[in-house]
Amino acid sequence: MALDARQGEHRPSAGGLAVTGQMDLFAAPPPASPAAAPQPRRRARRPKRPPDNGVATSVAAADHIAPQAATLRAAVLAAIRDTGTEGMTCDEVELYLSMRHQTASARVNELSRGAKIVDSGKSRPTRSGCQAIVWVAR
Repeated sequence: MALDARQGEHRPSAGGLAVTGQMDLFAAPPPASPAAAPQPRRRARRPKRPPDNGVATSVAAADHIAPQAATLRAAVLAAIRDTGTEGMTCDEVELYLSMRHQTASARVNELSRGAKIVDSGKSRPTRSGCQAIVWVAR
């Protein structure tokens, strides 16, 4: 209802706007459009296929490792989880599981993106002497 300035009476408003162009504070809000409805949050899922960067060789590598990726990811997660709060660097994962750097690094990246492991806030030197993130399981 809006106040009719000419007669001093209330009259219905159209869509919450009074004829004067002012918003009617007591009108029901217009129905929300389906696109504006909040969507439920989805949990992070394991990738069905390892990610690639779109370059042909990267796509081929992702396709090649796809059948083993879940098993390798599970092995990396188990190794990191077994260390508890001590955690592991990617370099330590490589050594412990006898994995190539590209394989271990990709699985650590997938586990991090999937929120299965997190940065502990600590770092340790790698075999090359550079500092590396120490990862711990969630």
